[in-house]
Amino acid sequence: MTERKELIERRRVLRVYEGFGKTPNDSFDAVFTDYRHERKILDLFGFNGFAIVEGGQLDLDNPFEFCISNDAGTSAYQRDKEISNRVGISMPQTYTPEQALSVQQSIVVKYPNAQRGEDKYLLRSREQKIKFIAWALLGKKLGRLDECEDNFVVVQRILQNVSGGVLEDPFIQGRGWLDDYVFEEFVEPPGKYYTSIRVVVDALGNIHYSQVARSGNKKNTKAVAFPQLNDSPLIEASIPGTNLSMLLLHPESPFYIAPMEFTSNIARGGKPLVLNGNSIVNLTDRKILNGLGINPDRPELPKELIDVSVAIGKEYRRYYPYVGIDYIQRGDGRFFLLEVNKRPRLRPEALGLSADIESDRCETILMQRVIDEISK
Repeated sequence: MTERKELIERRRVLRVYEGFGKTPNDSFDAVFTDYRHERKILDLFGFNGFAIVEGGQLDLDNPFEFCISNDAGTSAYQRDKEISNRVGISMPQTYTPEQALSVQQSIVVKYPNAQRGEDKYLLRSREQKIKFIAWALLGKKLGRLDECEDNFVVVQRILQNVSGGVLEDPFIQGRGWLDDYVFEEFVEPPGKYYTSIRVVVDALGNIHYSQVARSGNKKNTKAVAFPQLNDSPLIEASIPGTNLSMLLLHPESPFYIAPMEFTSNIARGGKPLVLNGNSIVNLTDRKILNGLGINPDRPELPKELIDVSVAIGKEYRRYYPYVGIDYIQRGDGRFFLLEVNKRPRLRPEALGLSADIESDRCETILMQRVIDEISK
């Protein structure tokens, strides 16, 4: 028994990308790299007998090997799409920008690697689609429109071109940011609130918790707040470092799409309803759960999402020790996979922890639980 345990210990591997946990070379990198927390993760696995290996391919035949991958140069959306096909759950239908213009139904455009419901817009009308596509087509050129004496003419010409299905213009080189976004069908959940389901599952296939996230406001009742500017939108867009999405959000911008909040994301004011079997008291929340086919007296993850969540968690062993999976239910009851998030923000209460524990600490506790699971 001792020899077998020693063999298992020797096979424990945490495979990371080059540079993970190392001090950044300059202060600019330090702002964007949480290397101190990464160091804690390395220390945690190292303390538990894991060999830390940089680079290479994950050995899927070794159940004691985990991986932390780098998304640089990869499409998170394409990865999710491939995994969804393997585990047998559909994602919303996607369109090219050209197809989106002719689709009668509402569509969602989103930047695949964004989280917390950011950089995601619901386009209900053709006019909104035209303005968003023109904005994305211009891309970085948006910041140079104020340099054109005839910028109004340029903008109107591009909007007119897009309206006619021509996604090019002499002012533009290439397709800007157009192909960086995903255009997909809008799956509207049942009831009066926007809802989604989040499942946190580890790479061994253990579900740690699940919750329904519901919007703080009823559908179509809250407009996205527009930014406060000191000058006209096109002049503000020319300031280095400006977030050019403000041109979609400001009423004085020629690209203004009058966006409404449509996500259930907790970071955007939504409310979590943990599916842990404990009865939900709030009457509105009870109605929302009933509408999703979930018993509010004993709320649990719908059975059809259990096996698929386990399978997705195991598939993601190539990328991270645990993930947050987001699903949405259509009015007819069918579930769709929205996205899979590496290192999602964790709810300490749902993990049985104190509400004031920091997110980084929650992650190391969860990873220790994963390590403990393979030690049984």
